[in-house]
Amino acid sequence: MGQPCRSLLDAGTGPLLQSVVSVLPEAMPLDMHPLNPDDPQYIRYMQRSRDFYGAQGFKPYQWPHFDDIPFTRPGKPLNECRVAIVTTAVAEGDTPKPVRTAKAYPLDQVPERFRTDELSWDKECTHTDDRESYFPLASLRQLADEGTIGSLSPRFCFVPTEYSQRSTREEDAPAILAACQQDEVDVAILVPL
Repeated sequence: MGQPCRSLLDAGTGPLLQSVVSVLPEAMPLDMHPLNPDDPQYIRYMQRSRDFYGAQGFKPYQWPHFDDIPFTRPGKPLNECRVAIVTTAVAEGDTPKPVRTAKAYPLDQVPERFRTDELSWDKECTHTDDRESYFPLASLRQLADEGTIGSLSPRFCFVPTEYSQRSTREEDAPAILAACQQDEVDVAILVPL
């Protein structure tokens, strides 16, 4: 990992990326892996977050935990499935963050640029100038044209980045599900920033 991309760990993705170690070549000793949690430069994001909020008097955050993963295999082959994009990139940049809610937009209203500057992504190692990198509409259209997927949903969905598990579970997720059901979507691809 290049030194600038070390900030991936600083950006809070360390625990997520730590799982990558399991797929890296076994020949590489653990202490040489760039994601070695014993490395003093390794950022323990979850513990850092607990400490930060605890110092402000908040109760310890209860991270979401699910014993069962809610995954359902599609009932038909991918080349017959309708696919939707779900993104956290903000389509309506004028809408203030506190009042953003999950919403579906027609594909013919995809903005030239999404608002991404306020979202938590690694701004040192990457950028969002290439919309296709986080909103793969052209790629999915090509896959539909080639017959790899059945079709695209007529709408894409926006889901706000939300710190409230309750809002995500009780408001945003049901709204996205309803939009996908209305559009007869078989597969939804979540592309978070």
